[in-house]
Amino acid sequence: MRKKERVPDAVYERGYVYNFHFHLIWVTKYRCPAFTTPELVQDMKDILNRIAELNDVTVETMEVMPEHIHMLISFKPLAWSFFIYRKNYYKLFFLPAYL
Repeated sequence: MRKKERVPDAVYERGYVYNFHFHLIWVTKYRCPAFTTPELVQDMKDILNRIAELNDVTVETMEVMPEHIHMLISFKPLAWSFFIYRKNYYKLFFLPAYL
């Protein structure tokens, strides 16, 4: 019996193998520039990294543009995983600091 070949870049857990990568894009309303200073950009990156860390999500890449954000994330295949980014966590961390 021949041993199965391992899939490159896959995560091997007990009982399953996965390689999820999701490209998320957030756009501001009417594409108005919101992240116009380096401080705002860094604050948003810190917030998104903190949310990812709290929810066991790996941020592969992230780019904050003046009117949108791109993220490439990976996480374990759990049913509730999409719920974490629908919670609007950014309102808890970002908005109070700038209101």
